[in-house]
This record gives sequence, structure tokens and C-alpha cells, in this order.
Amino acid sequence: MSRSRSGKRAAPDKAATEPGSYRLRWSRRAEADLEASNDYIAADNPEAAARWVEKLLHQAQLAAFIPLGGRVVPEFQRDDLREVFVKSYRIVYRIRGNEVQVITVFEAHRLFPDDINIEENPE
Repeated sequence: MSRSRSGKRAAPDKAATEPGSYRLRWSRRAEADLEASNDYIAADNPEAAARWVEKLLHQAQLAAFIPLGGRVVPEFQRDDLREVFVKSYRIVYRIRGNEVQVITVFEAHRLFPDDINIEENPE
């Protein structure tokens, strides 16, 4: 999969401008990221894993409520590609139309995953 890192800025689609009028949509990749985090933590503490995943889900819901509240992803510098944090985790999402599309969730100390096509629609 390829992706553009041209630095070209793309403005978010303003079709839905009111807070809370965006639909939250998760990519299969992001869902797998959540499951992997859950499985890793659950090996030691299933209750802590459930609480952690709930925090990640809640932060994504907040991002869908006010999508421009997240910071622009520094690797791409595009207004439509944003991220929010939960402790050391990055929740990366794209604003497209009236949707907030969660692309991936990963630990902030890691580099942005090379196998993600930021232009691809979530499945």
C-alpha cells in the first residue's frame, strides 16, 4: 500500500460543521489494534484491559464529537488527518464528509505504521 507524504494540506470537508454531527467509523485495522492491546494487557489483568479499551473508545467518541479538536498528525501535516492521545497511545483518524474514520491506534513511541494507506476508506 502506498501513501502520500507530500505535505500537501487537505482541508476537512465541512459538510457537518456542528459538534456531535459526525459519525464515528472504525477501520478493520483500528479494530485489530484495539483487540491486540486488549489481548496484551488481558494476559496479566483482564479487568485492566477492559478499562483501557473503554478509555480508547471513549476518546475516539470525543474526537467524533469535535473532530478538529485533535492535533494534525505531524507526519502528514494535513488538516483532515488528526490524532488524539490516551496516555501513550495515539488514535489517528481522518475527517471525511460527516464521518470521523479511525485509521489506527498505536503506542506513541512507535513510528507511524508504514503499511497504512491513509487514503483508503475503512472497511
